Amino acid sequence: MKMRESGIGAVQVLLVIVALVAITAVAVPKYQDFVVRSKMAEAFSIVGDTKTKLREFYSVKNRFPRTEVELESIQTEMFAPPEFVEGVKLKGETEDHDIVIEVYFRPGVIPGDSINDQYLYVAGDSSAEVGVSVNWSCGLVGIDEKYLPERCAD
Repeated sequence: MKMRESGIGAVQVLLVIVALVAITAVAVPKYQDFVVRSKMAEAFSIVGDTKTKLREFYSVKNRFPRTEVELESIQTEMFAPPEFVEGVKLKGETEDHDIVIEVYFRPGVIPGDSINDQYLYVAGDSSAEVGVSVNWSCGLVGIDEKYLPERCAD
């Protein structure tokens, strides 16, 4: 009777391959989500300087900028924007908000609506709360809400 040589059999190889495929199926989407979330966090940080200027403008004039000249004086120039950001727009009063900062993404960079604009917005509204002059809110357009930055609530 011959002794069976020790080694890896076909079943073991198949199990290893199935395990690797399963790990890849979970890891790749998680990594892609991580990359998108990091881009959202970077896009959110871009509006920081503009928000500061808007707070200062509001505290001095007790209102947000209204004219094109006032809006242009607040708009922060990006010296080295990330490659995935197409541009930043500052809009005066809209139907829903007193002031809106929009960070537009280049097409095809963020999963979601690939036909229409995709952007992160940070909106400011006058506050009636004592000690609070501006309420800030955030949102996404053309992008899944799961990518909304956690810091957006701050």
